[in-house]
Amino acid sequence: MFNLQQLETLVLCVECGSFSAAARKLAKAQSAVSTTISNLEIDTGILIFDRSSRTPILTEQGRHLYRRAIALLEHSQSVSNMLQAFNAGIEAKLTVAVNSLLLTNNFYQMMGDFSAQFPDTELHLCIENNQDVVALVNSSKADIGFMAWSTNYPTGIEVGSIGYVPFSIAVNKSHPLLGEKNMSFEQVKRYRQIVLPDHDCHYSQSFSATLTHVNHLQSATELLQVTDSWLLAPDHMIEKAPNLQKLKLPDEECDWLIQVDRLIVKEKKMGVALEWLKKTSSDCYSHHGKNCVK
Repeated sequence: MFNLQQLETLVLCVECGSFSAAARKLAKAQSAVSTTISNLEIDTGILIFDRSSRTPILTEQGRHLYRRAIALLEHSQSVSNMLQAFNAGIEAKLTVAVNSLLLTNNFYQMMGDFSAQFPDTELHLCIENNQDVVALVNSSKADIGFMAWSTNYPTGIEVGSIGYVPFSIAVNKSHPLLGEKNMSFEQVKRYRQIVLPDHDCHYSQSFSATLTHVNHLQSATELLQVTDSWLLAPDHMIEKAPNLQKLKLPDEECDWLIQVDRLIVKEKKMGVALEWLKKTSSDCYSHHGKNCVK
């Protein structure tokens, strides 16, 4: 049966253009390279090179074997890299739980960088509400969690503040409030408020007398675009919705800022990938305006 060393020699002979050039690159005698190719032909049962001319030329079957050999060698190298990564303490799988409101461009970039840094680690990304992020981390079903600040955390979880996400009052671009002068928050509260269901979070507080509770962010934004309602929403989400607009109140001193917390089970044994994610996430969210949290 043929082996990888034979296939490597085959590929090198083709890429170098001759047996002699391949032998020089391998620092071997040409006869050793010729013997390796001859043994490969015996083991595979096909004629790989046509030797009727001065320079051996791949046969039709040889060309097919050459292409498959390249793919097999690349896969073999991939397996070797994976095993090296595992032996170096890089996890085979990592589960990340994140509140859907925190899916900023920086977060997605961090996930992209993670995939490039740890190509052999299987990544599971769970998009959840705040309560479920806590539950997944606390039960060790998620290795790390990212959520909006809450007043209620289990004692077994290590919580780290890693920045803030700016929130604003979002309305559709035809909302009557956009034409008002000297507007106040009292005027805003006269309109129906769309409320996301997370408990103990600033954005889930009820201010208006009439409410619509929606447990799905995308549905909340779709509803916002066809009604004269309002919603406390992250700026990055409003900016991506062409029919939505931030409602600025004249007496606002600053935007709403929601603290972002990172959750990991206390005394959790962390591998290289999780350590990288913990460290990198510290720069994922803005740290400005900490005194403006409402």
